[in-house]
Amino acid sequence: MGWFRHVFRSRSYDYMDDIFLAQFKPVDDGFLYRRNQNGPALKCSESEKVQFFSDFRKASRRLIRGTVLAIFIIIALAFMFARDWFEGSDWPALLIAGGILLFYFPATQMIYGAPEKVLEKSIPVSPGLTKQEWQKKPFEKIGWGLLVAVTGSAATSFGYMITQSEFSAAVDYIWLLGSGAVILVGLRSLWLKHRLLGLNAVRTVSRRLPC
Repeated sequence: MGWFRHVFRSRSYDYMDDIFLAQFKPVDDGFLYRRNQNGPALKCSESEKVQFFSDFRKASRRLIRGTVLAIFIIIALAFMFARDWFEGSDWPALLIAGGILLFYFPATQMIYGAPEKVLEKSIPVSPGLTKQEWQKKPFEKIGWGLLVAVTGSAATSFGYMITQSEFSAAVDYIWLLGSGAVILVGLRSLWLKHRLLGLNAVRTVSRRLPC
């Protein structure tokens, strides 16, 4: 199983670790934990944070490896006992993988929010962020150029699929639906960034301009 561990070592795990640790903010005598960075601020000690992180690392590794193994095993069994279902189409494999992933994402939310279960009896130091506050946070770090580039690339892919693809395989539909979804998310993100930060950004730039 060494090859299996090697495939999912480093970046995917590092990314999940960073998201988990971002929920903790240091204070004078410990840390404040906010689930998903927007929940009520709950106080925890450094030793508790270390234990939370250790538990998260174990759970996240098991989740990723278990999910991938489940996809391979179920597809292999289905191919063995229902081979006719797979002939001439890659939809069955995609449906199996998609169905398993529907359980994967709620599971990730459970392990990200595990510290809240332990600290739920604590009195919050401060309430959760308002909707406008937590919507604004990611857009303070994401630039306009990146949002425009991603949305534009998705629009290009969508246009190409509509005009050039013959839709002879399942992957063609996945590309079409995926790029369409990215366009919608990108346009919504551009609108939200303008609504939440646009006015402040204009004022900041205007102050820097020479009179």
